[in-house]
Amino acid sequence: MTTYQPGSFFLAEIPGVTGFAINLGQALCGDGSRWSHAGLIVDTDGTCVEAEPHGARLGNVRAYAHTLISDGPVRQWALRWADQYPGASRVPIPEMRKKVVFQARKLLGTPYSALDYFALAALHLHLPSRWIRQRVESSGHMICSQLCDAVYLRAGIHLFADGRLSGDVLPADLAAWAEDWSARQ
Repeated sequence: MTTYQPGSFFLAEIPGVTGFAINLGQALCGDGSRWSHAGLIVDTDGTCVEAEPHGARLGNVRAYAHTLISDGPVRQWALRWADQYPGASRVPIPEMRKKVVFQARKLLGTPYSALDYFALAALHLHLPSRWIRQRVESSGHMICSQLCDAVYLRAGIHLFADGRLSGDVLPADLAAWAEDWSARQ
């Protein structure tokens, strides 16, 4: 039986029309990807927090046939922590995992809105609108990848330092982050 690392994120392929629509939206944003769903692993048995149409909920990563799992955010944080505190006896990875899990569980029930996909697409198409920027940054709703990024930010892990708006994260962005992390290891 597979043991999962709490604090890791996963990416999955959503089959059918929903997955096709998400992938099309990502392609329109310039971020084509086979991955159309993301979530955060919160227990070694694969329990995860994931954004769904009825709000963020507990699920299990084993429900998905094809997944990519990255423990990179916690490990990257640990490397930076070790660089900042070179005399420290150990890096507190278990504590960071607990912070990520705590923050993920705090977002259970967070509303989901397909309108966020349209706002993200409009943002990537550079349509000038204060409403679009506000919707992306603070609508109170989160799609799956926004939820992952928000959890990491609240735990003190900043994945993207490219000037993007808070909330401007698609599954394709997490996939690119994971690929970049793996290539650097």
